[in-house]
Amino acid sequence: GSLIILLLVSAFLSGCIGIEQTVEAPVPLIPPDATGEQLYNMPVLGTQVGCVTCHSLDDTTVLGPSLQDIGSAAQERIPGMSAEEYIRQSLLEPNAFIIEGSTPNLMPPNYTDALTEAQIDALVTFLMSQ
Repeated sequence: GSLIILLLVSAFLSGCIGIEQTVEAPVPLIPPDATGEQLYNMPVLGTQVGCVTCHSLDDTTVLGPSLQDIGSAAQERIPGMSAEEYIRQSLLEPNAFIIEGSTPNLMPPNYTDALTEAQIDALVTFLMSQ
């Protein structure tokens, strides 16, 4: 009884004085001209976590495998596939290649929803340089 009345009065007063009931955090914008390094280091890419959240560029393992030397290591992963092709496909289809010791379905599958083709190119170029 009294709890319902208190909630109704609170809702009424909030509406009268313009207090917003819910506040949503703003979605971080990805600059269209972001470099691959900037994209890698963003903690959020659209609605997905960014690369740096799960991958390191040194020899430490965070949640996903380290990307240290990925530019050269990727060349050796799939016979007949270039390092650039391997990195691009790993971004676009994260479960296409699961390296030993890694967990399938851990990496978000839809970076193409968050990144433009130019941003994906920039990220691939950055990772190739590692």
